[in-house]
Amino acid sequence: MNTVTCDCGTEVDLLINSQCPNCGNFDLPPEGSQPVADTPAAGPRGLVVTVRGGRFTVGEDETVGLGRSADYPHAGYFADCDNVSRVHAVLRYSGGAAFVTDTGSANGTYIDDERLIANVERPIIHGQRLRLAADVTIQLEFPSTRSNPPRDAYTRIDPR
Repeated sequence: MNTVTCDCGTEVDLLINSQCPNCGNFDLPPEGSQPVADTPAAGPRGLVVTVRGGRFTVGEDETVGLGRSADYPHAGYFADCDNVSRVHAVLRYSGGAAFVTDTGSANGTYIDDERLIANVERPIIHGQRLRLAADVTIQLEFPSTRSNPPRDAYTRIDPR
């Protein structure tokens, strides 16, 4: 048997693939392993964020700041992007769904080329394009697409 189940639930043949063809996960379980009883085999494990050639994961119920601020752990990805504000946007991952909020940036945050209203949290679903300012594309890799909110679900938030 050369098949394992990725955390996203996809069956992966180790003779053909060294990573999951669905989510890109390289950390596949060893051949013949079984999931731990209290760990859901296909549950959300985190949102993989790719920006400017680097990758990081946003865990379940985690919120990360996107921008050049030294207070942001991923600021290095944006360090030489003068059009990205220090405190540009916030990305939140919860319940298998992603949400983005522009925090009043000068050059805007965009989903599918639509500029977001500042301080209004918007869902972003699998297949949509996220962009900061004119040219900083952020790719999101969802572990599952089963928990996406409807496209018209908007929530007003207070940025403070």
